Amino acid sequence: MKLMNGSYLYVASNASLSIGSQFIIYPNGFVDTAYGNIAYPTLPAPNFVVDGDVRFTGAIGGFTETYNTKLDYAYLYEDTPNTSVTSLEGYGTRDKLSFIFNQTAEVTEYATAMVYDNGTLAETNLEKTVYVSEANTDYFIKASNLGSYTINYHLNGGIISNETATNDIVTKSYPIVKGVNITLNSFSINNPVKRFYDFNSWRLSSIDGEVANGINVSDGTVIDVYANYSVATYSIIYNLDYRDGSIMSENYVNNNILEFTEADLPISLTKPTDGNLFFYGWYYNNDTSKEITQITTDLDGVGYGDIELSGYFSTKIMSSVTFDANGHDDYFTDLASYNIVTSSPSEVVLPTSLYDEDTNTQYYLKGWTFTKDDPSTLFDPSSLENFSSENVTLYALWGSKVTINYYYNYYGSSDNHILSTMYYYPGRKGQLRSLENVSENEDKKVYASDNSYYDVLGASKWQFENSSTYYEPETIVDFLSSREGQTYGMYPLFDTEVTRYWKLSFSNSKYVNTYIIQSASINGSPVNIKQTTAGPYYVKMSDSIYIETYT
Repeated sequence: MKLMNGSYLYVASNASLSIGSQFIIYPNGFVDTAYGNIAYPTLPAPNFVVDGDVRFTGAIGGFTETYNTKLDYAYLYEDTPNTSVTSLEGYGTRDKLSFIFNQTAEVTEYATAMVYDNGTLAETNLEKTVYVSEANTDYFIKASNLGSYTINYHLNGGIISNETATNDIVTKSYPIVKGVNITLNSFSINNPVKRFYDFNSWRLSSIDGEVANGINVSDGTVIDVYANYSVATYSIIYNLDYRDGSIMSENYVNNNILEFTEADLPISLTKPTDGNLFFYGWYYNNDTSKEITQITTDLDGVGYGDIELSGYFSTKIMSSVTFDANGHDDYFTDLASYNIVTSSPSEVVLPTSLYDEDTNTQYYLKGWTFTKDDPSTLFDPSSLENFSSENVTLYALWGSKVTINYYYNYYGSSDNHILSTMYYYPGRKGQLRSLENVSENEDKKVYASDNSYYDVLGASKWQFENSSTYYEPETIVDFLSSREGQTYGMYPLFDTEVTRYWKLSFSNSKYVNTYIIQSASINGSPVNIKQTTAGPYYVKMSDSIYIETYT
Protein backbone atom coordinates (compact mmCIF):
# COMPACT_ATOMS: atom_id res chain seq x y z
CA MET A 1 0.00 0.00 0.00
CA LYS A 2 1.35 3.42 -0.99
CA LEU A 3 0.41 6.82 0.41
CA MET A 4 1.54 9.03 -2.47
CA ASN A 5 2.63 12.67 -2.36
CA GLY A 6 -0.18 15.16 -2.02
CA SER A 7 -2.51 12.65 -0.34
CA TYR A 8 -4.09 12.79 3.10
CA LEU A 9 -5.14 9.89 5.38
CA TYR A 10 -6.83 10.67 8.70
CA VAL A 11 -7.79 8.09 11.36
CA ALA A 12 -10.36 9.75 13.62
CA SER A 13 -10.42 9.29 17.38
CA ASN A 14 -13.42 6.92 17.16
CA ALA A 15 -11.89 4.80 14.39
CA SER A 16 -9.66 1.71 14.23
CA LEU A 17 -7.51 0.88 11.19
CA SER A 18 -5.66 -2.41 10.57
CA ILE A 19 -3.01 -2.50 7.82
CA GLY A 20 -1.85 -6.03 7.00
CA SER A 21 0.21 -5.27 3.90
CA GLN A 22 3.46 -3.32 3.70
CA PHE A 23 2.72 0.40 3.98
CA ILE A 24 4.96 3.21 2.69
CA ILE A 25 4.35 6.93 3.23
CA TYR A 26 6.17 8.70 0.41
CA PRO A 27 8.82 11.30 1.31
CA ASN A 28 8.81 15.00 0.61
CA GLY A 29 10.66 15.82 -2.61
CA PHE A 30 9.87 12.58 -4.44
CA VAL A 31 10.08 13.11 -8.22
CA ASP A 32 8.69 10.42 -10.51
CA THR A 33 10.56 9.20 -13.60
CA ALA A 34 8.51 10.01 -16.69
CA TYR A 35 7.37 7.22 -18.97
CA GLY A 36 5.85 8.22 -22.30
CA ASN A 37 5.78 11.86 -21.12
CA ILE A 38 3.62 10.81 -18.16
CA ALA A 39 4.82 11.13 -14.56
CA TYR A 40 3.31 11.42 -11.11
CA PRO A 41 3.15 15.12 -10.20
CA THR A 42 5.68 16.64 -7.81
CA LEU A 43 3.74 17.40 -4.61
CA PRO A 44 4.41 17.85 -0.88
CA ALA A 45 4.81 14.81 1.33
CA PRO A 46 1.54 13.06 2.26
CA ASN A 47 -0.11 13.46 5.65
CA PHE A 48 -0.81 10.35 7.72
CA VAL A 49 -2.65 11.60 10.82
CA VAL A 50 -3.59 9.25 13.66
CA ASP A 51 -6.09 10.33 16.32
CA GLY A 52 -7.56 6.85 16.75
CA ASP A 53 -6.23 3.28 16.75
CA VAL A 54 -3.83 2.10 14.01
CA ARG A 55 -2.21 -1.35 13.94
CA PHE A 56 0.50 -2.44 11.52
CA THR A 57 0.95 -6.21 11.07
CA GLY A 58 3.04 -5.61 7.96
CA ALA A 59 6.09 -3.38 7.70
CA ILE A 60 5.68 0.41 7.78
CA GLY A 61 7.88 3.14 6.36
CA GLY A 62 7.32 6.90 6.63
CA PHE A 63 6.35 9.73 8.99
CA THR A 64 3.25 9.68 11.24
CA GLU A 65 1.68 12.55 13.18
CA THR A 66 -1.40 13.40 15.29
CA TYR A 67 -3.72 16.36 15.94
CA ASN A 68 -4.68 17.99 19.24
CA THR A 69 -8.39 17.45 18.52
CA LYS A 70 -8.40 14.07 20.22
CA LEU A 71 -10.60 13.37 23.19
CA ASP A 72 -8.58 10.64 24.88
CA TYR A 73 -5.69 8.58 23.44
CA ALA A 74 -4.35 7.77 20.00
CA TYR A 75 -2.53 4.42 19.56
CA LEU A 76 0.11 3.50 17.02
CA TYR A 77 1.04 -0.22 17.03
CA GLU A 78 3.94 -1.75 15.14
CA ASP A 79 3.77 -5.54 15.52
CA THR A 80 6.71 -6.47 13.29
CA PRO A 81 10.44 -5.76 13.73
CA ASN A 82 10.67 -4.62 10.07
CA THR A 83 10.35 -0.83 10.19
CA SER A 84 11.39 0.03 6.65
CA VAL A 85 9.76 -0.45 3.25
CA THR A 86 11.23 -0.28 -0.25
CA SER A 87 8.83 0.53 -3.08
CA LEU A 88 9.53 -0.26 -6.74
CA GLU A 89 8.72 2.56 -9.15
CA GLY A 90 8.18 2.19 -12.88
CA TYR A 91 5.55 1.16 -15.39
CA GLY A 92 3.83 -2.09 -16.27
CA THR A 93 2.00 -3.86 -19.08
CA ARG A 94 -0.83 -6.40 -18.78
CA ASP A 95 -0.88 -9.46 -21.02
CA LYS A 96 -4.02 -11.50 -20.23
CA LEU A 97 -3.43 -12.53 -16.59
CA SER A 98 0.32 -11.85 -16.56
CA PHE A 99 1.51 -8.45 -15.29
CA ILE A 100 5.00 -7.52 -16.51
CA PHE A 101 6.59 -4.86 -14.31
CA ASN A 102 9.49 -2.79 -15.58
CA GLN A 103 11.40 -1.29 -12.68
CA THR A 104 12.98 2.14 -13.11
CA ALA A 105 13.61 3.35 -9.52
CA GLU A 106 13.32 2.51 -5.82
CA VAL A 107 12.08 4.49 -2.86
CA THR A 108 12.96 3.44 0.70
CA GLU A 109 11.42 4.96 3.83
CA TYR A 110 12.08 4.20 7.50
CA ALA A 111 9.22 4.21 9.97
CA THR A 112 9.28 7.37 12.09
CA ALA A 113 6.81 9.11 14.41
CA MET A 114 6.58 12.39 16.38
CA VAL A 115 7.65 11.60 19.94
CA TYR A 116 8.17 13.64 23.09
CA ASP A 117 11.80 13.39 24.19
CA ASN A 118 13.29 15.44 27.05
CA GLY A 119 10.74 18.19 26.66
CA THR A 120 11.21 18.59 22.89
CA LEU A 121 9.51 17.16 19.84
CA ALA A 122 11.62 14.83 17.74
CA GLU A 123 11.34 12.11 15.08
CA THR A 124 12.41 8.61 16.00
CA ASN A 125 12.37 5.16 14.39
CA LEU A 126 9.46 3.02 15.52
CA GLU A 127 10.27 -0.08 17.50
CA LYS A 128 8.17 -3.15 18.09
CA THR A 129 6.09 -1.43 20.75
CA VAL A 130 3.17 0.94 21.29
CA TYR A 131 3.12 4.70 20.91
CA VAL A 132 0.37 6.82 22.42
CA SER A 133 -0.73 10.42 22.10
CA GLU A 134 -2.54 11.94 25.04
CA ALA A 135 -5.41 14.37 24.80
CA ASN A 136 -4.63 17.94 23.67
CA THR A 137 -1.15 17.03 22.41
CA ASP A 138 0.16 16.87 18.88
CA TYR A 139 2.80 14.19 19.32
CA PHE A 140 3.25 10.48 20.13
CA ILE A 141 5.15 9.22 23.13
CA LYS A 142 6.43 5.70 23.78
CA ALA A 143 3.95 3.99 26.10
CA SER A 144 4.92 2.74 29.54
CA ASN A 145 2.97 0.82 32.18
CA LEU A 146 1.72 -1.58 29.52
CA GLY A 147 -0.76 -4.40 30.02
CA SER A 148 -2.47 -6.55 27.39
CA TYR A 149 -5.79 -7.87 26.15
CA THR A 150 -6.46 -11.12 24.25
CA ILE A 151 -8.64 -12.02 21.26
CA ASN A 152 -9.53 -15.63 20.34
CA TYR A 153 -10.28 -15.78 16.62
CA HIS A 154 -12.55 -18.79 15.85
CA LEU A 155 -11.83 -19.52 12.18
CA ASN A 156 -14.87 -21.72 11.40
CA GLY A 157 -12.87 -23.83 8.93
CA GLY A 158 -10.88 -20.96 7.47
CA ILE A 159 -7.12 -20.34 7.28
CA ILE A 160 -5.16 -17.19 8.09
CA SER A 161 -1.75 -16.99 6.43
CA ASN A 162 1.28 -16.77 8.74
CA GLU A 163 -0.86 -17.62 11.79
CA THR A 164 -0.84 -20.84 13.83
CA ALA A 165 -4.28 -22.20 14.68
CA THR A 166 -5.01 -24.62 17.54
CA ASN A 167 -8.35 -26.41 17.33
CA ASP A 168 -9.47 -23.94 14.66
CA ILE A 169 -8.62 -20.94 16.89
CA VAL A 170 -5.92 -18.28 16.53
CA THR A 171 -5.13 -16.57 19.83
CA LYS A 172 -3.35 -13.20 19.85
CA SER A 173 -2.53 -10.81 22.66
CA TYR A 174 -2.13 -7.05 22.15
CA PRO A 175 -0.45 -4.40 24.35
CA ILE A 176 -2.51 -1.68 25.98
CA VAL A 177 -1.76 1.04 28.55
CA LYS A 178 -3.01 -0.01 31.97
CA GLY A 179 -5.96 2.03 33.20
CA VAL A 180 -6.99 3.02 29.66
CA ASN A 181 -10.04 1.74 27.73
CA ILE A 182 -10.14 1.76 23.95
CA THR A 183 -12.87 0.84 21.47
CA LEU A 184 -12.08 -1.70 18.73
CA ASN A 185 -13.80 -1.29 15.39
CA SER A 186 -11.36 -3.47 13.44
CA PHE A 187 -8.83 -6.25 14.07
CA SER A 188 -5.11 -6.32 13.38
CA ILE A 189 -5.18 -9.74 11.74
CA ASN A 190 -5.67 -10.83 8.15
CA ASN A 191 -9.13 -12.01 7.17
CA PRO A 192 -9.43 -15.81 7.05
CA VAL A 193 -9.71 -17.59 3.71
CA LYS A 194 -12.16 -20.49 3.38
CA ARG A 195 -12.40 -22.42 0.16
CA PHE A 196 -15.65 -21.70 -1.74
CA TYR A 197 -16.68 -19.03 0.77
CA ASP A 198 -16.28 -15.27 1.14
CA PHE A 199 -15.41 -13.83 4.54
CA ASN A 200 -18.04 -11.37 5.77
CA SER A 201 -17.10 -10.24 9.26
CA TRP A 202 -16.14 -11.25 12.77
CA ARG A 203 -19.12 -11.95 15.00
CA LEU A 204 -19.62 -12.03 18.77
CA SER A 205 -20.91 -15.06 20.72
CA SER A 206 -21.30 -17.27 17.62
CA ILE A 207 -20.92 -17.30 13.82
CA ASP A 208 -24.41 -15.77 13.56
CA GLY A 209 -24.01 -13.29 16.42
CA GLU A 210 -23.76 -9.51 16.24
CA VAL A 211 -20.99 -7.94 14.17
CA ALA A 212 -17.93 -7.40 16.36
CA ASN A 213 -17.70 -3.59 16.18
CA GLY A 214 -17.33 -1.08 19.00
CA ILE A 215 -15.80 -3.53 21.48
CA ASN A 216 -14.40 -1.95 24.65
CA VAL A 217 -11.12 -3.47 25.85
CA SER A 218 -8.70 -2.79 28.68
CA ASP A 219 -5.90 -4.63 30.44
CA GLY A 220 -6.89 -8.28 30.98
CA THR A 221 -9.87 -8.34 28.61
CA VAL A 222 -10.44 -11.64 26.73
CA ILE A 223 -12.72 -11.62 23.67
CA ASP A 224 -13.99 -14.46 21.46
CA VAL A 225 -14.90 -13.56 17.88
CA TYR A 226 -16.22 -15.93 15.19
CA ALA A 227 -15.65 -15.85 11.42
CA ASN A 228 -18.84 -15.45 9.39
CA TYR A 229 -18.88 -16.45 5.69
CA SER A 230 -21.21 -16.46 2.71
CA VAL A 231 -21.18 -18.88 -0.22
CA ALA A 232 -18.83 -17.59 -2.93
CA THR A 233 -19.92 -17.34 -6.55
CA TYR A 234 -17.17 -17.53 -9.14
CA SER A 235 -17.11 -16.59 -12.80
CA ILE A 236 -15.72 -18.67 -15.65
CA ILE A 237 -14.11 -16.59 -18.39
CA TYR A 238 -13.72 -18.23 -21.80
CA ASN A 239 -11.02 -16.72 -24.02
CA LEU A 240 -11.09 -17.91 -27.62
CA ASP A 241 -8.33 -17.70 -30.20
CA TYR A 242 -8.77 -18.36 -33.93
CA ARG A 243 -5.62 -19.73 -35.58
CA ASP A 244 -4.35 -20.47 -39.08
CA GLY A 245 -6.40 -17.72 -40.66
CA SER A 246 -9.71 -18.95 -39.24
CA ILE A 247 -12.27 -16.25 -38.43
CA MET A 248 -15.09 -16.27 -35.90
CA SER A 249 -18.46 -16.63 -37.61
CA GLU A 250 -22.02 -15.99 -36.57
CA ASN A 251 -22.43 -19.74 -36.05
CA TYR A 252 -20.22 -19.80 -32.95
CA VAL A 253 -21.94 -21.61 -30.08
CA ASN A 254 -20.68 -22.00 -26.50
CA ASN A 255 -23.23 -23.33 -24.03
CA ASN A 256 -20.86 -23.60 -21.03
CA ILE A 257 -21.96 -21.98 -17.76
CA LEU A 258 -20.58 -18.56 -16.82
CA GLU A 259 -20.58 -18.78 -13.01
CA PHE A 260 -20.72 -21.44 -10.31
CA THR A 261 -20.63 -22.19 -6.59
CA GLU A 262 -19.24 -25.22 -4.76
CA ALA A 263 -22.65 -26.92 -5.02
CA ASP A 264 -22.38 -26.91 -8.84
CA LEU A 265 -19.18 -28.98 -8.93
CA PRO A 266 -18.13 -31.01 -10.77
CA ILE A 267 -18.88 -29.15 -14.01
CA SER A 268 -18.34 -30.91 -17.34
CA LEU A 269 -17.14 -28.54 -20.06
CA THR A 270 -18.49 -28.86 -23.57
CA LYS A 271 -16.61 -28.01 -26.74
CA PRO A 272 -17.99 -24.97 -28.58
CA THR A 273 -18.78 -25.21 -32.27
CA ASP A 274 -18.16 -22.82 -35.14
CA GLY A 275 -18.96 -24.20 -38.55
CA ASN A 276 -16.44 -26.80 -39.71
CA LEU A 277 -13.57 -25.41 -37.67
CA PHE A 278 -11.74 -27.76 -35.32
CA PHE A 279 -11.73 -26.91 -31.60
CA TYR A 280 -8.61 -27.94 -29.70
CA GLY A 281 -10.11 -27.87 -26.19
CA TRP A 282 -10.17 -25.74 -23.04
CA TYR A 283 -6.92 -25.11 -21.17
CA TYR A 284 -6.13 -23.54 -17.81
CA ASN A 285 -3.47 -20.81 -17.52
CA ASN A 286 -2.68 -21.31 -21.23
CA ASP A 287 -1.18 -24.72 -20.44
CA THR A 288 -1.96 -26.69 -23.61
CA SER A 289 -0.23 -29.83 -22.30
CA LYS A 290 -3.46 -30.99 -20.64
CA GLU A 291 -6.99 -30.33 -21.77
CA ILE A 292 -9.54 -29.37 -19.10
CA THR A 293 -12.75 -31.32 -19.62
CA GLN A 294 -14.16 -30.94 -16.12
CA ILE A 295 -13.96 -28.37 -13.34
CA THR A 296 -13.61 -30.12 -9.98
CA THR A 297 -12.53 -29.20 -6.47
CA ASP A 298 -9.04 -30.45 -7.36
CA LEU A 299 -8.52 -28.10 -10.32
CA ASP A 300 -5.79 -25.63 -9.44
CA GLY A 301 -7.34 -22.25 -8.69
CA VAL A 302 -10.91 -23.35 -8.08
CA GLY A 303 -12.39 -22.03 -4.86
CA TYR A 304 -10.27 -18.91 -4.48
CA GLY A 305 -11.42 -16.80 -7.40
CA ASP A 306 -12.62 -16.72 -10.97
CA ILE A 307 -11.32 -19.20 -13.55
CA GLU A 308 -10.01 -18.11 -16.91
CA LEU A 309 -9.91 -20.74 -19.65
CA SER A 310 -8.38 -20.51 -23.10
CA GLY A 311 -9.58 -22.37 -26.18
CA TYR A 312 -8.50 -22.52 -29.81
CA PHE A 313 -10.18 -23.00 -33.18
CA SER A 314 -8.20 -24.01 -36.26
CA THR A 315 -8.77 -24.89 -39.92
CA LYS A 316 -6.11 -27.63 -39.81
CA ILE A 317 -7.11 -31.26 -40.22
CA MET A 318 -6.84 -32.48 -36.69
CA SER A 319 -8.33 -35.15 -34.49
CA SER A 320 -9.09 -35.30 -30.82
CA VAL A 321 -8.00 -38.84 -29.96
CA THR A 322 -9.54 -40.64 -26.98
CA PHE A 323 -9.00 -44.21 -25.83
CA ASP A 324 -11.58 -46.82 -24.84
CA ALA A 325 -10.28 -49.72 -22.70
CA ASN A 326 -13.00 -52.00 -24.15
CA GLY A 327 -13.97 -53.57 -20.84
CA HIS A 328 -10.56 -53.59 -19.14
CA ASP A 329 -10.08 -50.15 -17.55
CA ASP A 330 -8.19 -51.81 -14.68
CA TYR A 331 -5.41 -52.78 -17.12
CA PHE A 332 -4.36 -49.10 -17.41
CA THR A 333 -3.46 -46.19 -15.13
CA ASP A 334 -5.10 -42.82 -15.90
CA LEU A 335 -6.18 -43.68 -19.43
CA ALA A 336 -7.66 -40.19 -19.78
CA SER A 337 -4.17 -38.67 -19.63
CA TYR A 338 -3.47 -40.11 -23.09
CA ASN A 339 -6.34 -38.18 -24.71
CA ILE A 340 -4.71 -35.75 -27.12
CA VAL A 341 -5.28 -33.36 -29.99
CA THR A 342 -3.05 -34.06 -32.97
CA SER A 343 -2.57 -33.28 -36.63
CA SER A 344 -0.81 -36.55 -37.45
CA PRO A 345 -1.28 -40.20 -36.44
CA SER A 346 2.45 -40.43 -35.73
CA GLU A 347 1.95 -38.02 -32.82
CA VAL A 348 -0.40 -40.44 -31.05
CA VAL A 349 1.14 -42.02 -27.94
CA LEU A 350 -0.56 -45.38 -27.41
CA PRO A 351 -1.30 -46.56 -23.87
CA THR A 352 0.27 -49.85 -22.82
CA SER A 353 -1.26 -52.59 -20.68
CA LEU A 354 -0.01 -53.08 -17.14
CA TYR A 355 -0.44 -56.86 -17.23
CA ASP A 356 0.78 -58.27 -20.56
CA GLU A 357 3.54 -60.18 -18.76
CA ASP A 358 1.48 -60.93 -15.64
CA THR A 359 0.79 -64.67 -15.29
CA ASN A 360 -2.24 -63.95 -13.10
CA THR A 361 -4.26 -62.15 -15.81
CA GLN A 362 -5.86 -63.85 -18.82
CA TYR A 363 -5.73 -61.14 -21.50
CA TYR A 364 -3.02 -59.16 -23.30
CA LEU A 365 -3.21 -56.00 -25.43
CA LYS A 366 -2.87 -56.71 -29.17
CA GLY A 367 -3.33 -53.12 -30.35
CA TRP A 368 -5.89 -50.34 -30.88
CA THR A 369 -8.69 -50.34 -33.48
CA PHE A 370 -11.04 -47.73 -34.93
CA THR A 371 -13.91 -50.26 -34.70
CA LYS A 372 -14.42 -52.21 -31.49
CA ASP A 373 -13.17 -55.83 -31.68
CA ASP A 374 -12.38 -55.52 -35.41
CA PRO A 375 -8.67 -56.31 -36.05
CA SER A 376 -9.04 -55.23 -39.70
CA THR A 377 -9.32 -51.58 -38.48
CA LEU A 378 -6.08 -51.69 -36.45
CA PHE A 379 -4.58 -48.23 -35.93
CA ASP A 380 -1.60 -47.53 -38.19
CA PRO A 381 0.46 -44.48 -37.13
CA SER A 382 1.97 -44.24 -40.63
CA SER A 383 -1.37 -43.70 -42.37
CA LEU A 384 -3.71 -40.68 -42.38
CA GLU A 385 -6.64 -42.94 -43.16
CA ASN A 386 -9.49 -42.59 -40.63
CA PHE A 387 -8.02 -39.27 -39.43
CA SER A 388 -10.08 -36.13 -40.04
CA SER A 389 -11.20 -32.94 -38.34
CA GLU A 390 -13.62 -35.00 -36.24
CA ASN A 391 -12.99 -36.78 -32.96
CA VAL A 392 -11.43 -40.23 -33.11
CA THR A 393 -11.90 -43.04 -30.58
CA LEU A 394 -9.46 -45.96 -30.48
CA TYR A 395 -10.57 -49.21 -28.86
CA ALA A 396 -8.31 -51.68 -27.11
CA LEU A 397 -8.08 -55.03 -28.93
CA TRP A 398 -7.58 -57.92 -26.52
CA GLY A 399 -6.15 -61.38 -27.03
CA SER A 400 -6.34 -64.43 -24.77
CA LYS A 401 -3.10 -65.72 -23.31
CA VAL A 402 -2.05 -69.37 -23.21
CA THR A 403 -3.65 -71.07 -20.20
CA ILE A 404 -1.55 -73.60 -18.25
CA ASN A 405 -3.34 -75.70 -15.64
CA TYR A 406 -1.00 -77.22 -13.07
CA TYR A 407 -2.24 -80.53 -11.63
CA TYR A 408 -1.18 -82.47 -8.56
CA ASN A 409 -1.89 -85.91 -10.11
CA TYR A 410 0.49 -87.59 -12.50
CA TYR A 411 -0.22 -87.43 -16.24
CA GLY A 412 -2.76 -90.08 -17.28
CA SER A 413 -4.45 -90.29 -13.88
CA SER A 414 -8.22 -90.71 -13.94
CA ASP A 415 -8.62 -88.50 -10.88
CA ASN A 416 -6.88 -85.23 -11.81
CA HIS A 417 -7.37 -82.03 -9.83
CA ILE A 418 -6.11 -78.54 -10.74
CA LEU A 419 -3.56 -77.15 -8.34
CA SER A 420 -3.32 -73.66 -9.93
CA THR A 421 -3.75 -71.84 -13.25
CA MET A 422 -1.28 -69.43 -14.87
CA TYR A 423 -1.49 -67.38 -18.08
CA TYR A 424 1.41 -66.80 -20.50
CA TYR A 425 1.90 -64.30 -23.30
CA PRO A 426 1.77 -66.28 -26.58
CA GLY A 427 4.91 -66.30 -28.68
CA ARG A 428 7.17 -65.62 -25.72
CA LYS A 429 9.00 -67.68 -23.15
CA GLY A 430 7.44 -68.34 -19.78
CA GLN A 431 8.66 -69.37 -16.33
CA LEU A 432 7.14 -72.51 -14.80
CA ARG A 433 5.81 -72.32 -11.28
CA SER A 434 7.67 -73.88 -8.38
CA LEU A 435 6.78 -77.20 -6.77
CA GLU A 436 6.30 -75.63 -3.37
CA ASN A 437 2.93 -76.36 -1.77
CA VAL A 438 2.01 -78.80 -4.50
CA SER A 439 0.46 -80.96 -1.78
CA GLU A 440 -1.78 -78.48 -0.04
CA ASN A 441 -3.48 -81.01 2.26
CA GLU A 442 -3.03 -84.62 3.35
CA ASP A 443 -5.82 -85.93 1.13
CA LYS A 444 -3.92 -85.20 -2.09
CA LYS A 445 -2.45 -88.66 -2.63
CA VAL A 446 -1.70 -89.81 -6.15
CA TYR A 447 -2.66 -93.48 -6.54
CA ALA A 448 -0.89 -95.86 -8.94
CA SER A 449 -2.43 -98.87 -10.66
CA ASP A 450 -0.67 -101.41 -8.42
CA ASN A 451 -2.49 -100.22 -5.27
CA SER A 452 0.48 -98.11 -4.19
CA TYR A 453 0.47 -94.33 -4.08
CA TYR A 454 2.81 -91.29 -4.41
CA ASP A 455 3.26 -88.46 -1.98
CA VAL A 456 2.91 -85.29 -4.10
CA LEU A 457 5.54 -83.55 -1.99
CA GLY A 458 8.03 -85.83 -3.66
CA ALA A 459 7.43 -84.47 -7.18
CA SER A 460 10.67 -83.25 -8.72
CA LYS A 461 9.76 -82.07 -12.26
CA TRP A 462 6.88 -81.01 -14.48
CA GLN A 463 5.61 -83.02 -17.43
CA PHE A 464 3.91 -81.19 -20.29
CA GLU A 465 0.85 -83.08 -21.54
CA ASN A 466 1.35 -85.28 -24.62
CA SER A 467 5.09 -84.92 -24.22
CA SER A 468 7.85 -87.10 -22.83
CA THR A 469 9.90 -84.01 -22.00
CA TYR A 470 10.25 -83.05 -18.33
CA TYR A 471 11.05 -79.57 -16.99
CA GLU A 472 12.72 -78.44 -13.83
CA PRO A 473 10.55 -76.09 -11.70
CA GLU A 474 11.03 -72.32 -12.28
CA THR A 475 12.83 -72.86 -15.58
CA ILE A 476 12.17 -70.69 -18.63
CA VAL A 477 10.52 -72.62 -21.46
CA ASP A 478 9.61 -71.56 -24.98
CA PHE A 479 6.95 -74.12 -25.90
CA LEU A 480 4.18 -71.51 -25.74
CA SER A 481 4.79 -69.89 -29.13
CA SER A 482 1.75 -69.22 -31.35
CA ARG A 483 -0.75 -70.92 -29.07
CA GLU A 484 -3.04 -68.00 -28.23
CA GLY A 485 -6.17 -68.90 -26.33
CA GLN A 486 -5.24 -72.59 -25.95
CA THR A 487 -5.29 -74.51 -22.66
CA TYR A 488 -2.68 -77.08 -21.66
CA GLY A 489 -1.90 -79.21 -18.63
CA MET A 490 1.29 -79.55 -16.65
CA TYR A 491 1.71 -82.63 -14.41
CA PRO A 492 4.14 -83.54 -11.63
CA LEU A 493 6.77 -86.25 -12.10
CA PHE A 494 7.29 -88.39 -8.96
CA ASP A 495 10.45 -90.00 -7.63
CA THR A 496 9.45 -93.67 -7.03
CA GLU A 497 12.53 -94.44 -4.93
CA VAL A 498 11.69 -91.79 -2.38
CA THR A 499 7.98 -91.22 -2.31
CA ARG A 500 6.25 -94.44 -3.42
CA TYR A 501 4.33 -96.27 -0.69
CA TRP A 502 2.93 -99.84 -0.47
CA LYS A 503 -0.60 -100.38 0.72
CA LEU A 504 -0.86 -103.25 3.29
CA SER A 505 -4.08 -104.77 4.56
CA PHE A 506 -4.57 -107.64 7.08
CA SER A 507 -7.54 -109.91 7.46
CA ASN A 508 -8.26 -111.67 10.80
CA SER A 509 -10.05 -115.02 10.56
CA LYS A 510 -12.31 -116.63 13.14
CA TYR A 511 -11.27 -120.09 12.06
CA VAL A 512 -8.81 -122.36 13.81
CA ASN A 513 -5.29 -122.86 12.45
CA THR A 514 -5.30 -119.35 10.91
CA TYR A 515 -2.43 -117.01 11.62
CA ILE A 516 -3.34 -114.04 13.76
CA ILE A 517 -1.11 -110.96 13.98
CA GLN A 518 0.42 -110.56 17.42
CA SER A 519 2.71 -107.56 16.77
CA ALA A 520 4.45 -105.68 13.95
CA SER A 521 7.18 -103.12 13.42
CA ILE A 522 8.51 -101.02 10.52
CA ASN A 523 12.25 -100.29 10.55
CA GLY A 524 12.31 -101.42 14.18
CA SER A 525 9.56 -99.07 15.33
CA PRO A 526 6.46 -100.80 16.76
CA VAL A 527 3.24 -100.52 14.79
CA ASN A 528 -0.09 -100.84 16.55
CA ILE A 529 -1.53 -103.76 14.59
CA LYS A 530 -3.98 -105.83 16.67
CA GLN A 531 -6.64 -108.31 15.85
CA THR A 532 -9.20 -105.49 15.54
CA THR A 533 -7.09 -103.29 13.26
CA ALA A 534 -6.91 -104.64 9.77
CA GLY A 535 -5.40 -101.60 8.06
CA PRO A 536 -4.68 -100.57 5.40
CA TYR A 537 -1.20 -99.32 6.25
CA TYR A 538 1.18 -97.49 3.88
CA VAL A 539 4.89 -98.05 4.05
CA LYS A 540 7.71 -96.86 1.81
CA MET A 541 9.21 -99.36 -0.59
CA SER A 542 12.58 -99.02 1.13
CA ASP A 543 11.21 -99.83 4.62
CA SER A 544 11.68 -103.25 6.27
CA ILE A 545 8.56 -104.83 7.72
CA TYR A 546 8.42 -107.39 10.57
CA ILE A 547 5.19 -109.20 11.42
CA GLU A 548 4.79 -111.76 14.28
CA THR A 549 1.77 -114.02 14.27
CA TYR A 550 0.37 -116.86 16.37
CA THR A 551 -2.39 -119.42 15.97
